[in-house]
Amino acid sequence: MATYALCNPDGSIHSVRRGDALPDELELQLILPEGGSFIDLTGTGAFDTMDILDIHNQYKANAKRQKLIKRR
Repeated sequence: MATYALCNPDGSIHSVRRGDALPDELELQLILPEGGSFIDLTGTGAFDTMDILDIHNQYKANAKRQKLIKRR
């Protein structure tokens, strides 16, 4: 199961999604916010089993490092 986050340029998470596979390039262009980033969370431990709403509400994006960091 693939887990990924779509993030806004300011680091806020636009959407967290799960599916059988990661989106292809065309689909990614359609769903990614303008100027935003895509972070693949698949196989990154806790994110694989964490509820997607918890990821959305408790984390923000670090676009330079392509990872999520816990909100304070």
